[in-house]
Amino acid sequence: MSPITSTNTTATATEAIEQAFQCYLNVYFTQRDLTGTLARLSPTITGFGTGRDETAMTFAAVSQLYRRDIEQAPNPITYRLRRPPHIQVVSPDLGLVSAELDLHTMVLDQAVSFQHLRLSLVFVQRDNDWLIEHMHLSLPTQAHGEDEAYPLKELEARNQVLERLVNKKTQELQQALTEIARIATTDTLTGLSNRLKIDAYLDTAIQRAQDAAYPLSLILLDLDHFKRINDTYGHLQGDRVLVELSGLLSATIRATDLLGRWGGEEFLVICPGMTLEAAVERAEQLRAAVRAHVFPGLEQPQTASLGVASYRVGESREALLTRVDAALYRAKLDGRDRVVQAL
Repeated sequence: MSPITSTNTTATATEAIEQAFQCYLNVYFTQRDLTGTLARLSPTITGFGTGRDETAMTFAAVSQLYRRDIEQAPNPITYRLRRPPHIQVVSPDLGLVSAELDLHTMVLDQAVSFQHLRLSLVFVQRDNDWLIEHMHLSLPTQAHGEDEAYPLKELEARNQVLERLVNKKTQELQQALTEIARIATTDTLTGLSNRLKIDAYLDTAIQRAQDAAYPLSLILLDLDHFKRINDTYGHLQGDRVLVELSGLLSATIRATDLLGRWGGEEFLVICPGMTLEAAVERAEQLRAAVRAHVFPGLEQPQTASLGVASYRVGESREALLTRVDAALYRAKLDGRDRVVQAL
C-alpha cells in the first residue's frame, strides 16, 4: 500500500470513528436512550469500567449497567468536551479514543456536575460500523455505593437536610404569621379579643344563627364610674382594674363564649346558642361577680351596668349592636349596677 493510500485510509477511519464517538455521546448523554446506546456497543464487548463495583466483562453485564444508570438518572446530561477527542487508528478495524468532558444533569431534583471526566474507548469495525469494544470512565467523585451509578445516597442525604431546613423555615414562618394574626386581633392591655376579632366572630355567629335558626345573644358590660378611678388613683391603677376585670369575666363565662374588650371600660360577651332568658341570667351572674370582687388598690366595691340582646332573624350586625348598646345606656340611666334587656 502506498503512503498516500495509507494516509487516506487513516483519515477516513479517523473521521468514521469520530462520528461514531459523537453518535454515542448524543444517544447516551443527551437522549438517555438505552436502546440507542446499546446499539453503539459491540456484541463482543470485553469490559466496562467506571466507579466502584461497576466493572463488566459481557454484553449482558454492560447492558445492565447502562440500564441502571439511565433509570437512576433519566434526565438529559449536558456534556462539554474540554478539547477535541484524541483519536488513534491502530489498524483498519481498530481505533482508540480518549476525551475529557464536563457533565451536568439533575438527579433526585438536585444539580449534579462532574468536572474533568476522562473517557477512554476502544472501537472496532463491525459490518462497516464502528462499535465500542471496551470503555473506561474516570469519575472524580466519592465512591459510589453498591448498585449506584451516581452517589444517590449522598444526594438523598442532602435532600433530607434541605427538607429539614425548608420545614424548619416553614414552621418558623407559620409561627410568625400566627403571632402576627394574634397580635392583630388581641387587645394589648387585657389580652382579650379586640374589635377586629369581635366583628369577625360576630359575623360568623350571626350567619350561623340565621342559617340554622340557632340562638345568639350579646352581653355588653360597662364598669360604673371608671373615670373616678382614673382621676383618684391614676391611669396605671385604672389599667390594673381593667386587667383584673378581664380575668374575672373570663372565669365566669362559658368556654364557647367570646369575651372581648369593646372599648375603654366596656366589654362584650358573644354567646352562641344562648337564648335571651339564659343571657339575662348570665349577665346577672357577671354583675354580681363584679360587685363581690375585691379589686386590689381600690377602697370601694365596684359595680357594672349590663345590656342584653338576642339576635333576630334578618337583623344586621350593626342593628344588633345598636340594640344591646341602647340597653346598656338604659341601665346607666336607671341607676347603674343592673341588667337591662334590649327592646
